[in-house]
Amino acid sequence: PGFIDSHCHVLWIGAILSLMPDNLFACSNFTDIQAAIKTWAADNPDLPFVGGIGWRMDQVPDRSPTCRLLDEVVADRPVILMSYSGQCGWMNSMAVNQLKQRNPQALEALKPVRNAAGDMTGEFLHFHAINYLDFYSLDEWGPDVRQGLMDAMTEVLDEAVSVGVTAVHDVQIYPEFIPMLLEFRDKGGFDKVRARCAYYVDPHHFPNETVLRDRMSWWKDLGQRESGAHLVFGDSVKLYIDGTIDNRTSYVFEPYCDDPENYGDPVWTQDQFNAVIQVLDELEIQSCTHACGDAGINRVVNAIEYAIDSNRPRDHRHRVEHNEFPTPSDIHRMGELGI
Repeated sequence: PGFIDSHCHVLWIGAILSLMPDNLFACSNFTDIQAAIKTWAADNPDLPFVGGIGWRMDQVPDRSPTCRLLDEVVADRPVILMSYSGQCGWMNSMAVNQLKQRNPQALEALKPVRNAAGDMTGEFLHFHAINYLDFYSLDEWGPDVRQGLMDAMTEVLDEAVSVGVTAVHDVQIYPEFIPMLLEFRDKGGFDKVRARCAYYVDPHHFPNETVLRDRMSWWKDLGQRESGAHLVFGDSVKLYIDGTIDNRTSYVFEPYCDDPENYGDPVWTQDQFNAVIQVLDELEIQSCTHACGDAGINRVVNAIEYAIDSNRPRDHRHRVEHNEFPTPSDIHRMGELGI
């Protein structure tokens, strides 16, 4: 017996925090951030980049996280930082240039902010989409980093079990990470806990329905081949319809009060999302969609309703994740639709 955490990031993020320490959560101003970055860089000279998670926009001079500010702290190594919400990214010049050379499409998917000249400023508005394995291979990181990723997963799962969390649903898993999860399983990493994985689906990797169907068929087949009592693949996926309020990317019906031209940033159009959810529902895959703004939530509910009407009746179990600002009418619709 135990608690089930139905939305967490203990595997991929749990592992990557060995490269992206949570040292910035304790910072109260930009001076603290500078000191934390310098300390981590000095203490970890062999890591592929200088990481960190937990900075807030109100700590950044002029609320403008630029390459220049980080270049003044560390200029000779890539610096990649994630905000406290996970939605914003911040990089120095070396990181921007390196990642642009390695995978320009994946970098564009993070929605870089650009200046008047069209150059990336170092701020990224869709950092939730980052997959570090789009830019670095596990082999490139070397055996010490690989072992560090394994140890980090062990640590976070041990902590979960220690407080009575015996089952987790990690809602954002990338395909390149799956071989490591299988290796971790074979070494006994899941012996004390049950883990369910949701494959991350975004427009960057799924440009059309054919690609989506092929990849989701692979995901279901992987689940049939590799799922067991303690590790489950193949039955759920993670999507985003919008971002978060803190960087004004949540999709809303009324504009932001301090930015009257901005209604947020939807990831999919209504027609696109209808088609995606219809395919997932047809394949009996559960969709778990991040939606924070009222317009974003409405778009997700519309798509699920479309899929339910299009496909055969069953226990669909589609989910709206976070669901921060639903309208009263969509609360009612979610109840009727079993969302």
